[in-house]
Amino acid sequence: MDTKPGNKPKAAATPFAQATVQHAQALQARTIRDVQIVSRIVTALGLRPPIKPAAPLSRLLGGDANNWDIALMLMAYPSFKHDGLVLQKGDAMNADTLGDMGDLVFAWYASDGWTIQT
Repeated sequence: MDTKPGNKPKAAATPFAQATVQHAQALQARTIRDVQIVSRIVTALGLRPPIKPAAPLSRLLGGDANNWDIALMLMAYPSFKHDGLVLQKGDAMNADTLGDMGDLVFAWYASDGWTIQT
């Protein structure tokens, strides 16, 4: 233990401190958990459980919105934006269900070199 004046003894690593180290390692290794992707999609779109992958995107849309608007919402969500998520307009417009749009996000992570952990 360091006993110099003004130095505090180092405490054992807290759960938060341990998690931040693991988080940094995951970012460096470009790994992401599948449930983390789903959680981000749910939060970005303001959905409430139960989440149904077969839900038509038209049920999520209001007014003059279209599938591209959902894709833009996902790409603008801070966590996805930080990762650099890019969805193609044609692919987004061809998505019929929430599951289809989610699969596009998963496909982007895989094609961008991320490891998706289950």
